[in-house]
Amino acid sequence: MAMDYMAKQEQESLKRTQKKSEEVAEDKKTEVMKSQHVESFIQIISPQSSRTQTSPFTTLENVLIVVPKPSQLAYLKKVSKPVLNKEMLVSPMQKPTLLLVSPISITRFRPSEQIRILNLDKNIFRNPLSASVNMSIPKVPHISMPTIHLQPLERSIVNISQAMKLQTIVRPPEIYTKFSIPQLDKTYTLKITSTAQSVQTKVKTIDSTQERKIKTSKEAEGVMLTSLTIHVPPSLLKLLFKSLKKFNVKGLLEVSPERPVIVVAIKSAGPELKYRATLLTILRELFRIKKRFPQTIAATARGETDIVQSYLMESGIIKFIDDSEADFLNFFGIRRVEDFDKVDLDRLRSRLLEHTNSDFSFLVFHINESKVTQLLKYLKMLRSDLGRSKLVVICPRRLSLKVVKKLIEIIWGFTKFRCFDKSLDGCFAAGEKTFYDELEKLSTNPSYAKVRHVENESELHYQLKVFVYSYLVNKLKLDPRYVKTEYDLGGVKPDIWVESSRIAIEIETLYGTGVTPWNKLYETIEKYHSLSVNEVWLVIPPLQLSLFIGDLLKLYKILKEEYGDKVKVFTINLTQRELISLEDYIKKFSMVIYRTMKGNKGEDLKSNM
Repeated sequence: MAMDYMAKQEQESLKRTQKKSEEVAEDKKTEVMKSQHVESFIQIISPQSSRTQTSPFTTLENVLIVVPKPSQLAYLKKVSKPVLNKEMLVSPMQKPTLLLVSPISITRFRPSEQIRILNLDKNIFRNPLSASVNMSIPKVPHISMPTIHLQPLERSIVNISQAMKLQTIVRPPEIYTKFSIPQLDKTYTLKITSTAQSVQTKVKTIDSTQERKIKTSKEAEGVMLTSLTIHVPPSLLKLLFKSLKKFNVKGLLEVSPERPVIVVAIKSAGPELKYRATLLTILRELFRIKKRFPQTIAATARGETDIVQSYLMESGIIKFIDDSEADFLNFFGIRRVEDFDKVDLDRLRSRLLEHTNSDFSFLVFHINESKVTQLLKYLKMLRSDLGRSKLVVICPRRLSLKVVKKLIEIIWGFTKFRCFDKSLDGCFAAGEKTFYDELEKLSTNPSYAKVRHVENESELHYQLKVFVYSYLVNKLKLDPRYVKTEYDLGGVKPDIWVESSRIAIEIETLYGTGVTPWNKLYETIEKYHSLSVNEVWLVIPPLQLSLFIGDLLKLYKILKEEYGDKVKVFTINLTQRELISLEDYIKKFSMVIYRTMKGNKGEDLKSNM
């Protein structure tokens, strides 16, 4: 019995030794496979040569290793090795290079002073189609060493000299099988155009179920938004109104504050397209941007906008002539609207001269479409008398109520409101009222008595200052002791100064900035150049941002090139009580454009942008 027991123990010990040897051999095999897999990641195209060679970075000096979390491997699961274009990389001798590797590969490396390991935003590791749907732009991590941050959707970064096609056939390497990662039978083709402005993702799939999933409406919208078929319009005006090419509505933004403006506003066919009040509000804001509201007029927070608009109307700065009202007849010296073609030209000339001899002002003719041609002929005959006047012709776009409401929610700070008057004017007025009501409610709260009110500060500027202060203290949970308003930084006083993070925040309503508001914004950033400031934030009201969105986007790209992540641009989200970045705002704005184009197939929307 004892002999049998000893023999059995010896046999089991032999089996354990054999099993352990097999495990060691398997581990060595796995380690070799990992090594081979890592080497495939650091095979790059040399910037000096078109042939493939082993990178000098195999020494792992000055290499940024970016490691996604296991749950973020949706993209890396689909590629056997990265395909990098040589023009996406700088010379290894100039700057450190960024390599994307998986947690499977990083086990071979040991972090050192030359190697930085961190997790990027999960969106960069989604598959190309999913990323394009969500318009995900990964956040740039705060690190102390320079990197090449490859953003698949940031089209302005990549510069490709000639059109090319990159294709990856999805066949995961053998190492993935050991870790139970499923194979995917798909082929992604990424076509990069010569301008690097169009990214089109084509998916070939055998599985019909997967194909149906890809063609959902949400993904279709996302793919559409990444193509060149859609552009962010230069202004909200281009989205709300159509105009004659020669008399483009964008002229309202470009006009000098020394020139009078004549606007021919064509009436809409149905009551749902009423836009008189909307146009008046926009003209009021443009006047305040170009000239600033006269300081002699008393204005309180509640009803300030009505006081401004009433003053502009009563003083003749905005003269609104409606062909359905008596003032239209008096203006032209005729008895009936039907006698429009019998207008007294001498009287018309004298009335127009009154307008053209004035400073910056608006003369609006709100007329039926049948009278437009005649009026333009008269204005053309009198062009020598009109002198320096700017002429703009507009008519409303035929947008669905759903699109109109969504658009107005965005331009009034993502407000939620009930629209009882089912028209553009009704929704616009409801959104504006909710916007100012919410800001007034917040700014009159005694809890924010610490926020200083300075001389000649507009109510909107102060209200936004309170909003940002509330966001920092309540939403971001910053210590109020380190959030200061109108704090002196050696001759420069930011509206809000976050001492703990050294962030300067400037509220920019654009009021009084003249014909080029972006010059004022650029000067605001420049004054912090020599100061010890980590970041500068610009906070712009949503209506002003949407009016100048094209030009502000160009300025933002210039600032990013010069200052990198030091400069950020925001507007406000009243519903969430938070700031929203310019990038996210543009995504929301672009989605409305897509829905507008989708719902207006009979109207060439793109050509008018």
